[in-house]
Amino acid sequence: MSASMTHFVLDARTATPHFPGIGRYVTNLVRAMTPLLARGERLTILHDSAHRPPIASFASVQPLPVSASPFSFAQQTEVPRLLRAAGPTCTTAPIS
Repeated sequence: MSASMTHFVLDARTATPHFPGIGRYVTNLVRAMTPLLARGERLTILHDSAHRPPIASFASVQPLPVSASPFSFAQQTEVPRLLRAAGPTCTTAPIS
C-alpha cells in the first residue's frame, strides 16, 4: 500500500472538558500528527458533535462530528457506520 493511499481515522470524541486527561492527550496527539502527514495522506477526526474538533483547519484533515457519546450504546452502531463510510486504512481510538 502506498503512502498516497493512506487514510487515518482518529476517534477524538474524548477531546472535551469532561475528559481532562485523555482529552488533553488526544488533542495534543491530533496537533502532533497533523504536520507529519505526508503528501496524499489524510486524517479524519471523529469528534463530539457538541464541541469543536481539536484542530484548526488543514486541507488534509477532515473533522467528522459524532453525536454518540463514548458511553452510549448508540456508539456501537453510529461509529462503525461512519467508519465504513469513511473507508480508513488505519483507525485508532485512545479510549473505547
